[in-house]
Amino acid sequence: MHSKVAKRVVVLTSIIAVSLAIIEVSTTPLFLIVGAIAGWFITPDADVNGSSEEERRIPQPFRFFWKLVLYPYSLLFRHRGISHWIVVGTFTRIFYLLIVFTLVVHPQNVFWWYDFFLQNKKICMYVIVPWIVQDTVHYFYDIVSTYFVRKRNRQNR
Repeated sequence: MHSKVAKRVVVLTSIIAVSLAIIEVSTTPLFLIVGAIAGWFITPDADVNGSSEEERRIPQPFRFFWKLVLYPYSLLFRHRGISHWIVVGTFTRIFYLLIVFTLVVHPQNVFWWYDFFLQNKKICMYVIVPWIVQDTVHYFYDIVSTYFVRKRNRQNR
């Protein structure tokens, strides 16, 4: 996804979160912003093996860690495959990251995240929904931009 569109999606999601902060004084906007940030960095293009727009957003000292974590993901999922499906693609990245986190940080309790979700359903949904919204915009943008690129290529023949 082109960075201009991605920035607009993040700005829109942030505006929604700030609006909710004004309307409802609680921690809800904080979790919406966390979801927006997650969607900003961990997009459907995480399945791209190599340099991606998301990777360039990561400050230089953290890029090695980024590649270390997401490289296996790029091997598991082909680009624009299941990782680009609406909702399902978001959950493939969430579950992948939960598995990596569990293996590295919490290997003695493999299903800790399930208990966490059951106890914090509302908070988890506040994080997941803006991530899904950003991914959905990404999917549709990919479809539209691919259409116009193919149309331009046909005209240049």
